[in-house]
Amino acid sequence: MKFGDMRDKIVLLAPGYTYTNNLNETVPAWAPFRPYGKNDPQELPKLTVTEGVPTPIYLVGADEKSVLKYAVWAQVIPLSGREYEESQKLRAETTYSIKIRYAEGIRSDFKILFKGRLFDIVSVLNLNSRNREIKLVCSEVDTYGKED
Repeated sequence: MKFGDMRDKIVLLAPGYTYTNNLNETVPAWAPFRPYGKNDPQELPKLTVTEGVPTPIYLVGADEKSVLKYAVWAQVIPLSGREYEESQKLRAETTYSIKIRYAEGIRSDFKILFKGRLFDIVSVLNLNSRNREIKLVCSEVDTYGKED
């Protein structure tokens, strides 16, 4: 692996957190996952996804800079794109290949935050089974769509 190719910073988001909003509803939230250190759920800022856009929930003085401190270096490469019709709307989907250093605990139910965009992880591949690098195959779906 060429570490010089890793020019992008991504934040891995782990599921499993919830919070109660102003209407007393339980809403799923995402917390940054620290692949190369200790993950303490008490100190992690939590995020909620509103209309496909991650929105920080400011708990214990958390802000956007505190989320970015969990960023890891990665190589983000767009692979393919397609358009399809769903509920009488045209949707666009782009597939990405994201390579990072090997880390345990990364699962396919995680999400990735990259430059304000949110990616769903489709698969997690341990390349050559050598525990040196992981390839994350991800998809980004345009949730806004285009009207016909």
